[in-house]
Amino acid sequence: MLVLVELNVVEQRYQAVLEVLNQGATVTDVARRNGVTRQTVHAWLHKYASRGLAGLADGSAKPLSCPHQMTAEVEARVVTIRREHPGWGQRTRQIVAGGQMLDAYDLEVEAPVPGRTSRYSTGEAAWAMAQLHNLFPTEGWDEPARRVLDYLATERDEVEGLAFPPWADQWAAYTLGELAPSGLDPHHVTYARALAARFGMLVRSESQKDGWPVPFVDPRARAAGIGVWVEGVGALVRAAEQDNRLADDRPALETRLTCGGAIIAGRQQDGSDAAAWAAPGLVEGAWFRDDVTRMDDQQHALSGLLAAAGELGPVGS
Repeated sequence: MLVLVELNVVEQRYQAVLEVLNQGATVTDVARRNGVTRQTVHAWLHKYASRGLAGLADGSAKPLSCPHQMTAEVEARVVTIRREHPGWGQRTRQIVAGGQMLDAYDLEVEAPVPGRTSRYSTGEAAWAMAQLHNLFPTEGWDEPARRVLDYLATERDEVEGLAFPPWADQWAAYTLGELAPSGLDPHHVTYARALAARFGMLVRSESQKDGWPVPFVDPRARAAGIGVWVEGVGALVRAAEQDNRLADDRPALETRLTCGGAIIAGRQQDGSDAAAWAAPGLVEGAWFRDDVTRMDDQQHALSGLLAAAGELGPVGS
């Protein structure tokens, strides 16, 4: 869950503790400024000494039940981030709790909408943070990116009901490709192999739909769909180039990459196809299904071809 928080009780207590410990303020003065008793300030000092920031979250004045309530550990992490990065704006003070990314944010209550997820959002968030880590390696994006990837690799399919049919998450594959140079954990490698099998099944199935004498019940996939499969395989190839544990998987991945790229190239409208249309110049080079094309068909088909270009050679040029 991605959580956005304002200045909270934990941080107020932490500031009070620092005034006593680091600035020499008296307990009486700190209690007066915070509108609490001296006994309360002494309790904060004791809790901080015994449990650190997490201890300051205990016993706060809050409702008995709150659907957006964070754990003490998460609240403590927020305070740490604020202290370590005082220049960060509100939008960048976002931390990942448990790794799941909720799909909507309620502006009225200023909190994520509980339980509202998307099969796309968590992987997209992981990929974005992985790229931020590679662009700004000293700014701490590695930790949340890996925390989300942990969730994707070990929990997401079961928690979000995506175990069957297995979800071939291209965003997760992109994340693995981005983080592989800095090292993958064993469960990431296992997940990479699972994704490779899922993408491989989709590409292999799609390859058998061309030239088949009996129409498939399942229609040919859109170019956008094939494109993201090939993009995902390309990202896993990059991961295999960086991680020796995936070296044995690389030949099969490259075969699927070549096959997927060839499918995309074969379904692109050439000059003879375009001649049957009223405006051939607008059709040639595009991808259609049932005489309809969409922007994402062009976007992902081209991206898939670029991912496969090294394996395709002249076929994809």
